[in-house]
Amino acid sequence: DPERLRRVQEVSVIGQLSPLGDLCEVKRGTARLGSTEKHYQPGLVPVLSARMFVGEDIDLRAASEWVSADRCEPLAAGDIVIRAFVQPGTALRAAQIEEAHLPLVAGGHVVVLRPKHGLSSSATMVLRHFVQSDRFLDQLESTHTGSMGLQVREITEVQVPIPDANFLQALEFVESAESAFQSWRNEATDLLLSSMDSDDLVEARRRLIENSNLLRQRQDAAQKLDDLSFRVATRYPLPVAYRWRAALAAQGAPGALQSILHAQEVLLAYLAIIAIKMAEIGDLELSALKDIRGRLRPGRGVGIGDWRAILYECAESKQFRSLPVTHPFVEVREFFADAEIREPSTRLTALRNDLSHLREFGPGELEATIPAAWADLELLFSAAEFVTEYPLVRVLETRWDDLDQQNEVHFCPLAGDNPVVPRESIVVRSNAIEAGSLYLRDRGGTFWLLRPLLIGQECPTCGHWSTFHPDRVDASGAVEYKSLEHGHPIRPKNAGRHLHGVGFLEVGGS
Repeated sequence: DPERLRRVQEVSVIGQLSPLGDLCEVKRGTARLGSTEKHYQPGLVPVLSARMFVGEDIDLRAASEWVSADRCEPLAAGDIVIRAFVQPGTALRAAQIEEAHLPLVAGGHVVVLRPKHGLSSSATMVLRHFVQSDRFLDQLESTHTGSMGLQVREITEVQVPIPDANFLQALEFVESAESAFQSWRNEATDLLLSSMDSDDLVEARRRLIENSNLLRQRQDAAQKLDDLSFRVATRYPLPVAYRWRAALAAQGAPGALQSILHAQEVLLAYLAIIAIKMAEIGDLELSALKDIRGRLRPGRGVGIGDWRAILYECAESKQFRSLPVTHPFVEVREFFADAEIREPSTRLTALRNDLSHLREFGPGELEATIPAAWADLELLFSAAEFVTEYPLVRVLETRWDDLDQQNEVHFCPLAGDNPVVPRESIVVRSNAIEAGSLYLRDRGGTFWLLRPLLIGQECPTCGHWSTFHPDRVDASGAVEYKSLEHGHPIRPKNAGRHLHGVGFLEVGGS
């Protein structure tokens, strides 16, 4: 079936495909009818039957058969067990054996997957989720011929993904969150039950009111995360979050529309800088960057049209579309790939051009324009949420140990709308990380230098620590940088030579 084959091949997006039999020993349960007892006796262990699968767990209380441990092969912690019978139109039931389930043996209506030596716990976790998916069932011939029983042979031939590091990390985060939520739910349930069942209801009342405070704080924090403004203010990179806050603060003031337009321009500039870095890592040529080189002359600068052109090229160019999903910062190519995101940016850019050309709004027009512009800005910021996956960091100092071949890096994560944040440290193997510069960290923890495209320092005009990007070449030929936060200019030494080195300028200058 071509459609089934297509769905199988799609799984390779998660990771390299491999037959399940290469990863696990696949076998039926060894406890057979006739060898089991219907009542528990000392020395017997429970038999795992199909009825004991409850969700993704096993209910040992539902055991109805027991067997002598020396007559059957016992299950081991880490085994994945599958109910060998599946009702049409329902999902496959599977669970992973834990120490708390043991001792236990599998019955004849259970298939056991025992991970082979070398299969990591993370890969086993992915396998456990995959065997419960429709894509796993799609590959089982018995489910397409009307048979309700799964065969060991066909299970060993199923193609399963060996996931990449990014996918594994994301899945581990989700499992960790699920575990934390369940733990908090259990805590709340226990608190409620104890408040009613306690012999001392006065004490129970006091404990309920006192202990519920932390639960209220958890609820409040979780609800805030559903608010885009909260996520931007706490998780987005500094220059982007700062401009968002400025736009929020300007609501109802004369400069409200201007602040919205500034926030869009800073967001696009930041994303374009990431795109340039992505192209550099992949050794790809950006035609839009070539256009900038050709026009960046004394008296000329970089504008929002240039940032948009870079993002358009990333979305439409075949060379960028061919980058693997594991490539650093690859999500930036998707930003303008969606017309629903390009159109809000086009509308906001048109408003910016209107204001730049002194086109004024008639009575009532501005009041109607601002809410629409704010809605467009929200769409853009929501689509750019992937930037939170690549922290912007300011490296403060490094300590290279030549004997241990490791580098202790102290840095400030510039997440949120305030540059004053606690320092953190990490040990890496690279000695090429420089103090005082800005970096992006990818999901694997690698530091990618942003200088000279983005630099950070105290602003000589306002005194605030700020981030700066190349903006224009002045009449003397010096390169002028502009702050993403407030627009103040600086003229870094050797900026022209450095920008020429990364293909941003035609010729190097001061």
